[in-house]
Amino acid sequence: VQPLAMATGKTRLLPNRDLLNFAMRMPLIIAGILLGGMMGAVYARCISGVVSTVINMFVARRVLALPLRVQLMDNWRNIVATVVMTAGVFLLWGVWGQTAEGPVLLMHLLISIAFGALIYVGALLGAWLLARRPEGPELELLGMFLKFTQSYRIGSLMRGA
Repeated sequence: VQPLAMATGKTRLLPNRDLLNFAMRMPLIIAGILLGGMMGAVYARCISGVVSTVINMFVARRVLALPLRVQLMDNWRNIVATVVMTAGVFLLWGVWGQTAEGPVLLMHLLISIAFGALIYVGALLGAWLLARRPEGPELELLGMFLKFTQSYRIGSLMRGA
């Protein structure tokens, strides 16, 4: 919302937003570290990220007179995809347990990132189809993907592959 507030001349909202975010984020992260080490910090950062998003939504409401309900409804597909991805990654971690260290932990992290990305894209695509394929970023990305795959196939055919 920073560029939005600056473009509309409502920059007085930004220091309050930043102070509120800092006052909420730092105690959460410190408590997370003290209570749960690195994973506690990760959970605290996730929680503070959600709270920060809500704070930004209130700022957007003030700047644009855009109700929170409208902001949520316009982003429901992303919200659903994020919840599904989070649940999927948590389930994966539950299968693995918390005992991995070193290279195995790194491998778990990389697999979790790839798995989460696949789940997110799949859930987003599913929500987009459920919404009857409205215009939006999904349609643009699908068009870019199709263009890429078609140009790859054409290039492969020209090389005789």
